[in-house]
Amino acid sequence: MLVDFESGEAAREQVSRILHSETLRQAETLKKLFAYLAEKSLSGQAAQLKEYSVGVDVFGKPADYDPQRDASVRIQAGKLRQKLEEYYRKEGQNDPVLIDFPKGHFELRFSPKPVQAPAPPRRAWKRPAVALAALWLLTIAGFLAWLSQQHGGMTAEQRAIWAPLIEEDRPVLLCLGTPLFIKDARGFFRSPRVNRWEEALQAPELDWLKPQILADKAAPVHIYTGVGDAMAAVEVARLLSAAGARFNVRRSNAVSWEELLHNHIVFLGPPKYTPRLSEIPVRLDLVMEGRQIRNLRPRAGEPAFLEGNWPDDSPHVIEDYALISRVPGVHGRSRYLILSASSTEGTAAAALYVTDPKFASEFVQRVSGGTGRLPEFFQAVIHARFREMVPVEIRYQFHHEVRMEPQPGTPGGK
Repeated sequence: MLVDFESGEAAREQVSRILHSETLRQAETLKKLFAYLAEKSLSGQAAQLKEYSVGVDVFGKPADYDPQRDASVRIQAGKLRQKLEEYYRKEGQNDPVLIDFPKGHFELRFSPKPVQAPAPPRRAWKRPAVALAALWLLTIAGFLAWLSQQHGGMTAEQRAIWAPLIEEDRPVLLCLGTPLFIKDARGFFRSPRVNRWEEALQAPELDWLKPQILADKAAPVHIYTGVGDAMAAVEVARLLSAAGARFNVRRSNAVSWEELLHNHIVFLGPPKYTPRLSEIPVRLDLVMEGRQIRNLRPRAGEPAFLEGNWPDDSPHVIEDYALISRVPGVHGRSRYLILSASSTEGTAAAALYVTDPKFASEFVQRVSGGTGRLPEFFQAVIHARFREMVPVEIRYQFHHEVRMEPQPGTPGGK
């Protein structure tokens, strides 16, 4: 939002302040990009900006410029984000206006600089730190599923989704998302942007914790999971038990390369909770980036980005998009089913959509084009609306077939 809605004067002064800062003094390309985006944002034209138009207008790209082949605009945008963060960490600590450059957009956001409180920042953690313990919930879930002894089997549609993971005589691995929390003497803390311990020292929102980290008085822990992720595990465990399939449980941060190679795996929660997933050389059209699903190869009528709705004044997500992906494992020796969303509620909705008979029937009908035969590998997007964390509406959006293509490198590197 603009600080001065009538003239935008305060916002323009802040733009000028940054353009003449020491941080950008020797970064002429970034200054040019920043000035362009600021002007478009202040004039209300930035929402329509695309990577192509930025490349042509700012960097002088030719008319046949293809952003899919030339990533220079994305690279410069990433550098500008880093410079803005650096500026506010150093020179701009006391500036009255905050300019944010969210990922996935070319629109700058202007807001009054919040007053710094002496207590640790709370805005970075929308989720309460005290979540449900993953293994405790899964123990109960597995026990209840075992007691139920629902050996009624699966519907044809459920089997179309799950058969590639359960038809062999080996257990399925349930991989439950366990995000990184930081523990120190004051309790457990989490930043949604930090999922690796080595990232903690680079995150501006964790500046207040850095003395404890550097002094080895803070430690990484992976002992909590989201309520929706745990509920998703219950639904999957119930279905696997009904089919007579065996399954084991792993924390996402504890999955080994051996397990990735030899096991069929159901991943529950955002892929960022399982860092090794990003190293599997499989080309995917749809990827999770922060709070968004990014469509790298949108087809006619498909959006390039999808993002849910979590208002600042709401304790819960109102709507979200979830991604259901069935992809090959390492060397194609196994199968992975990835149920992910930016919110824990979204993960629960994804699990419900592929386990409930009614939703499974709709899913197979849509993805198979009415034939009842799913492609071997696919990705599908669903949209869900929630009331107090309960998915009250779930709808199919679109899907892409994942085609096996030769990829450079090996699981361990390039």
